[in-house]
Amino acid sequence: MKFKPGQLIKTSWINDEKVSFRCVKAEDTYGLLNHLNGLVKEKAFIGLNRVLTRREGIKFVEKLLESMKEGDVPLIIEVNKKVVGWGDLRPGRHSRSHVAEIILSIDKKYRKLGIGTRMIKLLIEIAKSLKIKIISLTVVANNIAARNLYKKLGFKEVGKIPEGRRYGNKYYDEILMVKKLVH
Repeated sequence: MKFKPGQLIKTSWINDEKVSFRCVKAEDTYGLLNHLNGLVKEKAFIGLNRVLTRREGIKFVEKLLESMKEGDVPLIIEVNKKVVGWGDLRPGRHSRSHVAEIILSIDKKYRKLGIGTRMIKLLIEIAKSLKIKIISLTVVANNIAARNLYKKLGFKEVGKIPEGRRYGNKYYDEILMVKKLVH
């Protein structure tokens, strides 16, 4: 299955607000940039340590769009047409084509509403449609809410990278989690 930029994948409602899950498109650059920079300012445990510039935001979205040609599925979460999150399914290549990595981030205001659960379930559905057998992710050890969400959805902790993530001058353990998919 090939996904196209801007392709709507799913729509749902939470608290009378329309939530859309769709593939990223070039026009998402500033919405996604605001989302990611908001997480950096919040000091959320994502892979960024600093605010991105507009130019870096443009390059980031260009790379996401390019990755779609390789089989990645980067999705935007919109609430009432505002980007509030991002998820990504990144299938492996060649001898790892049966394994995919997932990524998830959500604005603080929209956490604990079930949006993350819906996104992970959607990424699992997409992975199954692509004949993926194993999904992996990493999470910072002290992000208990995220770890609990992933466990609730059937992920198992299989390893730890001591001090695998650095934020500022501090190092944090990173937990590797996997879920085997049944087709």
